[in-house]
Amino acid sequence: MIIPAGFIGDYQVLGHSASGRHSEIEAVASERLPDARAVYALTTRPKGPGSERLIPQLNADLVTNLRGLPKSFVRTYDVFEAQGQVCLVTDFVAGETLAQVLATVGGALPPLTAIAVAIELANAMAEAHGISDGGGRPWIHGDLCPSHVVIGYDGRIRIADFGRALIEARLSGDPRAGQPHAGYFAPERATTLKDVDVRSDVYSIGLILYEMLTGEPAIQGRDEPARLERAAKPKIPRLSSKARVGELLEDLMRRVLAPNKADRLQSAKQLADTLTALKSGKLSTWNTRAELERLLQQRFSHRARAMQTLMVRWTQQISGGNTGDLLPAPRGQVPRPRSIPPKAQEARPFVEPVILEPIEVAPTDDLSAPGLLPRPRTPLSFLRGVVWSSLGAALVIGSVPFWPAPAQASALRTLGVIAAGGHRVVQAIATVLVQLAG
Repeated sequence: MIIPAGFIGDYQVLGHSASGRHSEIEAVASERLPDARAVYALTTRPKGPGSERLIPQLNADLVTNLRGLPKSFVRTYDVFEAQGQVCLVTDFVAGETLAQVLATVGGALPPLTAIAVAIELANAMAEAHGISDGGGRPWIHGDLCPSHVVIGYDGRIRIADFGRALIEARLSGDPRAGQPHAGYFAPERATTLKDVDVRSDVYSIGLILYEMLTGEPAIQGRDEPARLERAAKPKIPRLSSKARVGELLEDLMRRVLAPNKADRLQSAKQLADTLTALKSGKLSTWNTRAELERLLQQRFSHRARAMQTLMVRWTQQISGGNTGDLLPAPRGQVPRPRSIPPKAQEARPFVEPVILEPIEVAPTDDLSAPGLLPRPRTPLSFLRGVVWSSLGAALVIGSVPFWPAPAQASALRTLGVIAAGGHRVVQAIATVLVQLAG
C-alpha cells in the first residue's frame, strides 16, 4: 500500500520511493530519528499472522540489540503497526540493489569488481558477526542475497534487512517466514533453523560471488518452494563449468559452498582474507567504490538524476522550504525549484523507468591469480558470422534486377570496389555476387 503524503505515526511522509517484492518504501522524516533533517526510509508490508509477537521482537532485536551495527549496514530505528501494515523505519540509501545491477548488466560483472564486492561483503559481515545476542551467540543475517546488497550512486555498498527474516522464521518455526530469498540459503538454513550460524552467511556470500562471476544464480527454480527444496540438497554446477577460472578460485568456491558447514571456511573474516590473498597486481590497486560509481552512473544515470531531484525536494519539505516541483537541471547540477499551485504541492511517486538494454562487460587484462579470462573468439564463430552475412547480402543482391537502373549501377560499382580489395574471403564472396547480380 502506497501511503499518501502526510503523517503516519510520528513520521512525516515525504513521498513514495520504490516498490519491492512484498513491500512499499516511503521517504520519511521525524524529530525522533538521529538526524531530524535527514531523509529516512519507511518500509511497509501487510500485517500477517503473529504480528502481535513479531513487532515487539523486531523492536527488541533490530532496534535495541543491533544498535551497534556498523555504517556498512542499513540500520533499523523503529518497528510499529499502522493502517494494517507492519512498518520499519531504516536508513535511506539512494542507489540500486545488486540484483537490479545484475539484471541491467545482463550477465556477469567484471571479475575484478565481483571479487572486490565479495571482499567488502565478507568484511562487513565479519564485523556484524562480532555483535552478540542475549545468549552470547553472534548475530546472523539469515537472508543475505543480491536484493539485500544496496549499492549507492556514490559507489558505497550497504547491506540491508539484517536479521529480520531469520527472526521471523525462528518465531514461526518456518524457514519460509518473512518472505526470504531461498535461492541463497545454506542447506541448514533451508531445513533446520537450529543449526544456522556464521557459516550460513559465508555460504550466502559464496552464492552471491558465484552469480556475479557467472551471470546466473547457482540455485534456480520456478518459485520459492522449488528453490527452497534445491537449497536443502544443493547440486551446484562447478564454477569452472560456467566461467574460466584458475584452480585457486575454483578450490576456494568449493570450500565456501560445501554442503556440510564443517567443511566450509569457518568465518566471514577467513573468507575476506582468503579472497584478498588471491589478489593479482591490478586487484591490489582496484578502487571498488570508483568502479561501482562509474557503473551505476553509466547504467542508471536517469534514475540517479531523478533521485537527486527527489532528495532536494524532500530536504526542502523537511526544512519547510519550497515544496514545489523542481525544474530539470544539467547533469551534475542541483535542480532549481519553481512555484506551483498549493493543491499540487504533494510528493509524487517515483516512477520506475523502462528496463535498460543489456551491456557487454569489458574484459579485464590482469586476473592471473583468480584466473578468470574473457571467452576467446573461435574460428567457428568467425565463419558463422561470414556465412550469415553472405546469406543476407545474397538476398539483397537477388533483388537488384528489380531496382531502378541508376540504383543497379551503383550497387554493382560498390561490389566491384569490395571485390578489388580486402580479405580474400570477402573478395571471393563479392566477386560471386557481382556475377549473380550481372
